[in-house]
Amino acid sequence: WSSDVCSSDLAHQGSSLVRTAVVRFDDVIGYASPRNEGVRSASAPLLAFCDADDTVATGWLDAIVAALSLHPLVGSSIEVMGSGEPSSVVVPTTFGIPVVHTCGLGCTRALFDSLGGFDPAFDAGGEDVDFSIRARLVQGVVPALAPGADYRLHLRTSLGARWRQAYRNGRSQVRLVDRHRASLGIPPSSWRLLVHRVADLVRWSPRLLRADSRPGYVGSIGVVAGRLVACVRHRVRWF
Repeated sequence: WSSDVCSSDLAHQGSSLVRTAVVRFDDVIGYASPRNEGVRSASAPLLAFCDADDTVATGWLDAIVAALSLHPLVGSSIEVMGSGEPSSVVVPTTFGIPVVHTCGLGCTRALFDSLGGFDPAFDAGGEDVDFSIRARLVQGVVPALAPGADYRLHLRTSLGARWRQAYRNGRSQVRLVDRHRASLGIPPSSWRLLVHRVADLVRWSPRLLRADSRPGYVGSIGVVAGRLVACVRHRVRWF
């Protein structure tokens, strides 16, 4: 979502968002287009995004606003709930480019408008990575981590949901390669890598028998399957 609020609206826990509106968007089930519609309905100079199934810590919006006074594009520290792993406090990279994801992304309205918002071609996922890459290539903007912006990512719990999420991720990764391989010099994958991917899935198959590792294994299969389908569709060899 994007909202027309200032940081003081969330100054203390339990306060209500003011000057906000719920915007319905029924044309497309996806990510980029609804978010673009939310931004079009807002008038604030700063934008913050979070996913509908995640949560943010107290003070998250204040931290995003503070960081945007110094950088036009910022991300949050990510805690994957239930994983037992510490929060990620570095800006991740994709194809060697620092990127931030819409789970905790903040940017200025000026940057968003200059890039034309999120690309609707990535309605199935990857719109945030594509946005970060274009920010770097077009505007020379490198995202920064917003200190104190703590974001809590909630993984899908059912096997079906984990599969669908992973499959979409796999497809969007190849779509990103297809879009940016020329400008970033991304080489095609070797067929040997595909053999290794499949061999790993076979070797890890006993994880299906354990409840604690089953969701992760299903996700791994989903990513590989999504990549293969997208490779055929886009005629890109990237496994």
